[in-house]
Amino acid sequence: MVTRQTDYTADAVEAARSVLWDIYYCIRYYPGGLDRLVEEFKPHLENGLVKEALKIIAEKFSSPAHIGSKHVADFEDIYDPEERAYIQRDAYERVNALISRLRSSKT
Repeated sequence: MVTRQTDYTADAVEAARSVLWDIYYCIRYYPGGLDRLVEEFKPHLENGLVKEALKIIAEKFSSPAHIGSKHVADFEDIYDPEERAYIQRDAYERVNALISRLRSSKT
């Protein structure tokens, strides 16, 4: 029984890594770039679910050392300390840029 719970926990962690990496990937490679992605979000910024999701994403990527940025590096199996620091910083900066632009577009 313990093995089964451990398997579920490992699956949940891997799923979280995958979702956080997907967010990073979409921001990084969105057709039309960040400007286009911001435009896609604008009509939905007052939706309660979108607000909550953006709040959670902002929390997960609130620094290069937070769990979102770490999970991006984990998902890519990056172990070299310099490369890991680079990808964590990149993930943080890209997500933060999206969140900042969305916040400023509401005013």
